[in-house]
Amino acid sequence: MRFAVLASIMILVAAPNAFGWGEQAHKAVAEVAEQRLTPSTAAKIAHVLGDGSHLIPGSLAKISMWPDHVRARKDHGTIQDDWGPEDIAEVDHFNHNHSKNHLWHFVDLPLGARGYPNLDNVEPSDPVTPFISDDDIVHALKRCVEIFESGDTSETFMKVQALQWLVYLAVDLHQPLHITSGYYDPHGDLADPKIISDPAAASADRMINDRGGNGLLFTKSNNLHAVWDACLAHVLSGGTGCSNNGITEDEVDTLVTKIREQIQNGKPKNPSGDHHLWPELWASDSLKVAKGRNLYGLNLSNGTVQTKKAEQYLQAQIKDYKATRKEYVAAHKSDALKQMANAGMRLAFLLNNLNWK
Repeated sequence: MRFAVLASIMILVAAPNAFGWGEQAHKAVAEVAEQRLTPSTAAKIAHVLGDGSHLIPGSLAKISMWPDHVRARKDHGTIQDDWGPEDIAEVDHFNHNHSKNHLWHFVDLPLGARGYPNLDNVEPSDPVTPFISDDDIVHALKRCVEIFESGDTSETFMKVQALQWLVYLAVDLHQPLHITSGYYDPHGDLADPKIISDPAAASADRMINDRGGNGLLFTKSNNLHAVWDACLAHVLSGGTGCSNNGITEDEVDTLVTKIREQIQNGKPKNPSGDHHLWPELWASDSLKVAKGRNLYGLNLSNGTVQTKKAEQYLQAQIKDYKATRKEYVAAHKSDALKQMANAGMRLAFLLNNLNWK
């Protein structure tokens, strides 16, 4: 297995609002999932991709980053080196018709939430209800499933686009900081900010969040969210810390091997029950990891209220950041590997269980 991995992936490490699990993790997880597809599912995917009935090896990895490229085009006007005029027109058309697709990448559940509610039976009185929306990551993934199972498609959301989003979102549902966020009282003691975990308290009018750890800074150019998006995968692949040395093909291969070994040795449970409810369950599992493994358990200082796109959020410095980041990466790289293994296994199960039409 060899992928043309862009060195620019490590730019995400320094980005103040890093997009999803980085290219390395997305491609590695997608490759693991592809190896677990049934022949029937592989043939259906090949048909969607326009490759006849034979799925070309590495196909899921190849399409796994399209949503980030869509977002980068919208936010920064950037295009991929291999895009032609038709590719650019397609992305611009998608952004025009789905102007809120930047919200599809996450949901900000407070750490004290019981889980993501069953969307078939949401109670208005559930304290988690204020934190979910039609444009969050769970709704977006379920929308992709519906496109394949209903047979309904349109020029504004084609099956091939739904496949790209499904692969991408199923992976990011397992990145705990794409499911959770710390909440804070902006009028409290910001010199020593404390997380509000209770959903009812976190949903009060004045409360602000840290944008899934994007506002929690190890350094000016490296935050907690970016550590999860890129650094942990980099270290698992044999890289050093959060350097900007880029990602090599061998490192992606190493990560694939480690994910496969984790599935084999860790023996994670196969998904069961109605696959239409899996997105909610997977989001709830990621919330449990964030809470149970204390992923936001950092000492903060120098909190300030910042504004991005008309929304306020907390920005704070992580104390003793050099030692803390090193210790944090060492403590949580096994958590990241387990989540990637779950993502690879579950993505394959979801694709294999779709009622394709």
